[in-house]
Amino acid sequence: LEYSQACLPPHPYMDDEAFFEAVTDELERSGPKKGLWAKAFATAGGNENAAMAYYLKWRAKQMKDQHFLILAAQRETEIREAAEAATKEREQQAAEELRHRFRPFALRLRSLGLAIDAVVMQLEFKGLAHRDATQLANDIFHVEQGP
Repeated sequence: LEYSQACLPPHPYMDDEAFFEAVTDELERSGPKKGLWAKAFATAGGNENAAMAYYLKWRAKQMKDQHFLILAAQRETEIREAAEAATKEREQQAAEELRHRFRPFALRLRSLGLAIDAVVMQLEFKGLAHRDATQLANDIFHVEQGP
């Protein structure tokens, strides 16, 4: 089922009138869908006026169903993206808290003259993820080098 969603108002709670209008616009642009028209014509027993009534009703329902499927998919995408963003934010916050917690330890290692690789290894040994250990060590070595 294909129709241009552009011919429908964006409001998710549209009344049926908007869908019937979309069907008449579609009919004016490209005519009826052949399969649906054949079904309507057969159901109407060859009566073209009755067939058109069936066609309008069924096509409007198809458009309405498709419209709400599209809206549901968009909403699902929005929810998934919001959940992913929240998860990423929590992970970043947890990583920052760990880096903050291990910062004194890393500073002590640096003050003992350990190289940056040794500091990273010690931070990893203490349970910090490689990415976070590397970032913390880089921050500490950068701070001591100065601008």
